[in-house]
Order: sequence, then structure tokens, then C-alpha cells
Amino acid sequence: GMLLWALLFLHILIGTVVYWHRRYLPKRKAKSLSGLSHSYKLWRTQIDALRAKQAFWIEQQGVYTVVQDRTKVWPSKELSDRHLGELRKGVALNVVEVVRLPTSKLVRGRLEGGGWVSLMNTETGEVWAQKTTGRPLLDR
Repeated sequence: GMLLWALLFLHILIGTVVYWHRRYLPKRKAKSLSGLSHSYKLWRTQIDALRAKQAFWIEQQGVYTVVQDRTKVWPSKELSDRHLGELRKGVALNVVEVVRLPTSKLVRGRLEGGGWVSLMNTETGEVWAQKTTGRPLLDR
């Protein structure tokens, strides 16, 4: 929530600066600022693309690869103190269900053989397992 407000504020601030700069400053100087405006637009586009990619990625079931050593397997999707085991980096996982847990800011995946793995923290962007590209999604 706060991030969106900050981005909106920044967007308005930069827009205002660009507007007044173009209106009152000599034409020869405006080039550097239009460059700034352009790079800002480019940056916004990249952020939007990243968000869309993330949203799409989150909904996916299928084959995932563990990207962090000692990634824990949990008994349920809810947070708990007790874990079932740990996975090494590089292990392939069959994820048959993907859920978002808004309260704990986690995206968790249910494994075909039982247990749950945290795939991603949506607040920090930390990732424990990544969708393996070029592999077919599971039928179920």
C-alpha cells in the first residue's frame, strides 16, 4: 500500500517538475529533462512488466526448481514452527497447487508427494523455488 502511494507521489512530483521546466526554461536546456522523463517512463514500463510477470508466475502450478539451500518443507500451507524437512538448491519439485497467503505475504506451493514449500515472499521479493521454464504444466 505505502509503496503505491510513494510511487504515485513520485509520479506526480516528476510530472510537475517536467511540466514547469518545459514551460519556463529555455528550449536548449529542456533536453536533459526530457531524457529524464523518458528514462522514468521506461522504468515505469519495466516495473509494470515485472508486476504482470510476477502475477502470472504466482498463479502457476508445475515444475519448480529450488533456488535456495535449506528450503524448508512444511506440513501445511499455514505458518507453523515444525517443518518436515529441508531441500537442497537445484532440486526439482512438482507443485500441484499454488496459494497466496496475504497475511504472511507468502506464496506457497503444495508438493505432489505431500507437504508445502514457500515459493516467494511477495513483500521482500525473496524466492525459494522458481518455475522451471519449458516444462509442461501438470494435468491436475
